[in-house]
Amino acid sequence: MQALVVYCHPVEASYCASLRDAAVRGLERAGHDVSVVDLTKDGFNPVMSRNEWEQYIATEDVIPQSLEPYVVQLQGA
Repeated sequence: MQALVVYCHPVEASYCASLRDAAVRGLERAGHDVSVVDLTKDGFNPVMSRNEWEQYIATEDVIPQSLEPYVVQLQGA
């Protein structure tokens, strides 16, 4: 089974990073193929601008180009 762990925290020595690592280890021990997405390292901006929102409302079925890699990874998990 494919598993995707999505992580976002600016401090690598954080509790969140420990949870990420524990999840990855547990999934791998269970025989899963694990991928990790680190949104902070990717420079992901979670804030949608007004322009982005207006484009989303006008074309709901269109995935913004900046999100396409994430959509592909989610679909593969």
